[in-house]
Amino acid sequence: MTPFVVYNGATGGLGRHLGPALAERGLPATALGSRLGETDDLADELERLPVEPGVPVTLLQSAGIVSVDASEGNPERAFDVNVTRTGETALAFTDWTLANGHEPGIVFVSSGHVYAPPQTGQRLNESSPVEPRSVYAATKLEGEERLRALAADQDAALVIGRVFGLIGPGQAEHYLLPGLIRRVRSGDLSNVPGLNLVRDYLDARDVARHLAGLASDAQASPEMVNVCSGEETRIGDLLDELLAQEHRDDPAALEEARGQVSAAPGRPTDVTWSVGDPSLLADITDFPIRSISIAETLAEAVA
Repeated sequence: MTPFVVYNGATGGLGRHLGPALAERGLPATALGSRLGETDDLADELERLPVEPGVPVTLLQSAGIVSVDASEGNPERAFDVNVTRTGETALAFTDWTLANGHEPGIVFVSSGHVYAPPQTGQRLNESSPVEPRSVYAATKLEGEERLRALAADQDAALVIGRVFGLIGPGQAEHYLLPGLIRRVRSGDLSNVPGLNLVRDYLDARDVARHLAGLASDAQASPEMVNVCSGEETRIGDLLDELLAQEHRDDPAALEEARGQVSAAPGRPTDVTWSVGDPSLLADITDFPIRSISIAETLAEAVA
């Protein structure tokens, strides 16, 4: 039976794409307006859902603090939002579904940051060891554990989507891509942090499509799925592509700009290499792992 999907975080860099991705799959869905932990408001919203008795209902839990720097700057708030309030929201959701005869499912948007640093060239799969190096990563891993215990207690299906690098047009200022675009436009190209780090990036719209796929049948999906491309991308190469787009009509200006680029160390918690293994995702999705190329994403973000 096709589930009804409710999702939060609808104004975020990922959440803004969830509605279209769910509609693309023909899933009835609605964005929640209540904030994490506001269980009375959530209960009121759930009571107004246009869903028939017996229809499964799945919560796509996307809301939370996603800025690594903001989490480091205020660990208590990061844990309160990403663990405590997330857990309270999920519990209120499952209480409502069970009380109203709906089979509950939860898709939790976690992060590839939770994995232990791998050796260069080693792709991280769902069985790789975890070892959070940042406050943000620690909140995501603890959020996973909190929801796993809740799902077992409430007999709810749980799918954890560990999302790796996320890029897309319209991202908030704290994301990597807007920061690189600002540097390109201002000419501030020296001492760019983390240029030599290697990451795994997918367009936010592709990530939303994969999360919608997991939400379409949470009961049958694996409990843990990496949402990633499996392709390595050096952050410096993103900057170089942005420079090429900015100066596409002026080869001399492009050469001069490239000569100004220099790298600085990243955050103390950064790992040199973080690339996921999408094999499990590839086995269960009916969508391409990547439908939007990195070059297309960067062009749209610049525009």
